[in-house]
Amino acid sequence: MIYHFLMSNVIISFFIILIALLRHFMHIPPKYGRLMWIMCLFLMAAVFIPHIDISLPTSAGISRHMTASGFVAAPSGSELYVSSYSLDFVYYIWLIGVFAGFILLFSAVLMLIFMPKTPVKSDVFEALCAKLDVKASLFISSNIGSPVSFGILSPKVVLPERDYSAEALEFIYIHELYHHKNRDMFINLIMNIMSVIFWFNPFVHIMSGLLRLDTEMYCDDCVRLESGDSIAYGRTLLRMAEHRQGFMTEHFSDRAKLKRRLEAISEPRSNDCKKYRPLLFFTAFVIFCAGISINAHGGVISRVSLPAGCENIELDGYFGDKKGCFVLFDSSDKNYYIYNAAEAVRRSSPDSTYKIAIALNALENNVISAESNTLGSHEEEYPFPEWYGRHDLSSAMLNSVNWYFQTLDANISDRARRNFLNNTSYGNRITGWSKKSYWLENSLEISPLEQTNFIKGVYYNSFDFDENSVNTVLNAINLGDGLYGKTGTGNVRGKNIRGWFVGIAELSDRTLFFALEMTGEGADGITARSTALNILNDKFIK
Repeated sequence: MIYHFLMSNVIISFFIILIALLRHFMHIPPKYGRLMWIMCLFLMAAVFIPHIDISLPTSAGISRHMTASGFVAAPSGSELYVSSYSLDFVYYIWLIGVFAGFILLFSAVLMLIFMPKTPVKSDVFEALCAKLDVKASLFISSNIGSPVSFGILSPKVVLPERDYSAEALEFIYIHELYHHKNRDMFINLIMNIMSVIFWFNPFVHIMSGLLRLDTEMYCDDCVRLESGDSIAYGRTLLRMAEHRQGFMTEHFSDRAKLKRRLEAISEPRSNDCKKYRPLLFFTAFVIFCAGISINAHGGVISRVSLPAGCENIELDGYFGDKKGCFVLFDSSDKNYYIYNAAEAVRRSSPDSTYKIAIALNALENNVISAESNTLGSHEEEYPFPEWYGRHDLSSAMLNSVNWYFQTLDANISDRARRNFLNNTSYGNRITGWSKKSYWLENSLEISPLEQTNFIKGVYYNSFDFDENSVNTVLNAINLGDGLYGKTGTGNVRGKNIRGWFVGIAELSDRTLFFALEMTGEGADGITARSTALNILNDKFIK
C-alpha cells in the first residue's frame, strides 16, 4: 500500500503541474482556477476511495487423475513462514510527519477559535449578510494583524482593532462574507488536511498556495463586481499591504502575488466566463479518469463480476474468530464454489504462496533447472533452524525458506518478471521498489479467485510454459495422496495477520483447485492449511 500511495503522488503531482500551467498560460479566471484545484482535491481523495476491479475466471481443459480418499495435514514442523514489511522505515517517517502536521493544524485551529475577541454590531455588516444570504458574526481583536474568517458551522469574521474608513470596512465585509458564501473555510480545511497527509510532496504545498491565491482573487472579483469600484478597492488593498494587514497576510507580503491581485482587479472580466467551461468539463473528465487509475490497484476493496453459475457455500463454522474466504473450482462440472464472495475478489499480499510463481519463473529463465536447484545459505541469522544449510527446490518449498526464493527472484531480470506477471495475470502485477520482499505484505497483491485461477493455469499449463518446468514445480509442492499445496503467512510488524493455503486435490473422477485465505490476529498458513483440508474432506471428498 505504501508503494501505491507513493505512485499515486506521481499522478497527483503531474496534474498539479498541468493545472498550474493551464492557469498561467491560458489566463484562466480565479473562479475556474479555484474549481480546478477543488477537482484536484478529489483526485487526492481517490487514493483512499475503494476501487472497482474486474477479473473473470477462465475454464481449463483436461485433468490429471490420482486417487485420494481424504487429506491430512503434514507435520507442523514442515510449515514455517515469515513475511516482513520492508517499507517500515518509510511508513514511520511518513507517520511522524503526519502526526506532527496534525498537531500543528489542530493547535492553529484551537488558537483561532479561542483567541480573545469582542463581538461588535454593525448595521452595514448585517445588511450585507442579509444581501449575500450569509449568517455570520462580527468580532474585533487586538491579537491579529489582518481580517480573519473562520467557522464552518458558525461563521465568524474577525477584524484587527484599528480605525477603518467606511469604504474600507464595506470592502472588507464583502470580501470576508464571500469567503463564507463560497464555502472557502471547508475547502481550506480539506486542503490543510491533504497538505498534512501529503506533507512530503512539494507540489501539494505549491497547490495549497495557488488555491489560496485563486480563492483570494475570486473574492476580489466578487468585491469588484459587488461594489463596482475597482480603483477604490485596489487602493484599499495597497493600504492594507503597507500595514501588512491584508485579507490574507501572506499574499500582501509577496509583491508578485499582490501585483497579480491588483492586475486581476483591473482586468475587465466577468465571473461568468463561458468560454472556459469546456476546459473545466474536460479537466473534470481527465481527473476522474486519473482517479480511477490512482485507486485501480489499491487493494482496498476489489469487487468483480463473479462467473456465471458459481455456487455460494456456507462455511461459517470453519474459520472461528477469523475472517475467511474459500474458492474452489471443480473440473468435473466446470463450476466455482465460493464462500464469502466479497473477500474472494479482494486483493491482498500473496506472501509465501508466491514462491510457486518464483520457482516456475526461475525454471523458465534457467536460473535453476530440474536437475540443478540446490543453494547454500548465506552467512546471516535466520528466524528458523530449518532455513540453515543447503536446500533444493523441494526442501526450500517445504520449509518455506525465504532466502532461497529471494535469491532465485534476484537472478530473474525485471523484464522477465514483468512478462511472467503479465502472462499469468498474477493479481495487480505490481512489484514496486522493494525487489527483495514485494510479495511479503507489500506491493504485489492477488485475490483468492485469482489464486485459484493461477494454480489451475499452472496445473493445466495454460500459460504455455515448458512442461518440465511445470512438473518440477508441481513435484515441489506435492504433499502426497494427490494433494498439492503451498501455504503463506502475512506478518506485519511482528504480528501474524494473514494465512493462505493454495492448492490442488487430485481425485479419481475430478480435480479440485482451491484457495483459502483467512485474516485476523494470529492467522497463519498452518491454520489456513488445516482449515482448507477440513473443508475439502467434509464438503467435497465423498
